[in-house]
Amino acid sequence: MLHRLYIILVIIALSISYTHAQKSVESGKSEFAKFSYTVEECAQGYVVSFKDRSIGEVISVLWDFGDGNTSTERSPIHIYKSPGLYNVSLSIVVKSSSITFKDKEVKKISITEKGWSHIGGTVFAGSFPTDIGYACLYQFEEDNVFPVDTAYFDTLGFYFFYQKENTEYLIKIDIPSCSENASAYLPTYYGNSIMWNNAESIALSETCLEYDINLAEAGENSPGIGLINGHISYSNELNFGQEAKNIPVILIHKGDSAMICKYSNDNGKFEFNEIELGEYEVYAEVTGKNTIPHFTFLSENKPNIESLGIIITNDEVITFVNEDKNELTINQIDLYPNPCRGNLTMKFEEDKETTYTLNIINAMGQLVICQKVLVQQGLSKVQFNFSHLSKGTYFIRLRSAEGKIAQQKLTLF
Repeated sequence: MLHRLYIILVIIALSISYTHAQKSVESGKSEFAKFSYTVEECAQGYVVSFKDRSIGEVISVLWDFGDGNTSTERSPIHIYKSPGLYNVSLSIVVKSSSITFKDKEVKKISITEKGWSHIGGTVFAGSFPTDIGYACLYQFEEDNVFPVDTAYFDTLGFYFFYQKENTEYLIKIDIPSCSENASAYLPTYYGNSIMWNNAESIALSETCLEYDINLAEAGENSPGIGLINGHISYSNELNFGQEAKNIPVILIHKGDSAMICKYSNDNGKFEFNEIELGEYEVYAEVTGKNTIPHFTFLSENKPNIESLGIIITNDEVITFVNEDKNELTINQIDLYPNPCRGNLTMKFEEDKETTYTLNIINAMGQLVICQKVLVQQGLSKVQFNFSHLSKGTYFIRLRSAEGKIAQQKLTLF
């Protein structure tokens, strides 16, 4: 142990010889406004590609590059003619759950020559360092987030990455099943978030070993007769059809927001057993990919949801039920056209007058519309206008008074 600490101290001492970074960040927490960026040197100066990663239905954006220039483009490219320290801000008007409001994120960016630095910190489980785990380092590059390194840590909960390029990163902590904290805590990103798109990014500019992470606590789900299991696989060009192992699957109980995490095994399978009945949200957390969650309801008549399928595509993670007999469906619901520009018709055929709860969920898993729908007895059609929503992928979710749930993917263009 002393030998290892000595080596780390030597590495820290050597770090002063490296050049300072392209960029650094000092920002406050913003709930919806978020952005990332990459820097490249060019003959005119420094080309910075900004990427708007804001959450929710963004109505308008305003960038302030800190050098007297602004932009209203969603993801602009800006050239800084000289190195320096710039306060860059992204101000947005966003709509969430039918409420429109403003949000802003500010990052202090230092643009100079490229360099390398060390990065590290301590992982805490409550008030004490966790026993063992893995720190995963992810880097932004244009529209992608990709893994660059993994560091194993033990004993003191200290993780360390040696000599990394000064750029923007995410850090995620995974807790293996052999850890004494495996059942009590969830995989957590720097910024203490369990979702990558809510995590706080690190713009590395100089060696820093104080990027501490507090693991998110798992809730205590009361024991019961419920069961949810399924399978995760890839559906992209690189790993098409292959089982996806070691993918964290998060189960959220809607009654008390208790969260449980299970990792898929070598065959891509996962299972939550002996859970209480009620309404749940299930999603797989895959860094860099938007997740479309699955909502389900466990009842005494239907305590098990089996063969839940999760597919990891190039851009998103989609969850669905493989076998119709396992889904609690609402009879004869149809919607058209799909894809559509915003005007949508739903067709119902009911034995009696029925009230449904309609939820529209965006690709970030956020509820953007919640309303009641009264359907008359017999064959009827109900029209909706979703043209105020941004273009993209959504999930339509309907729930009857009896707790039965149906959902379908909707594309707006």
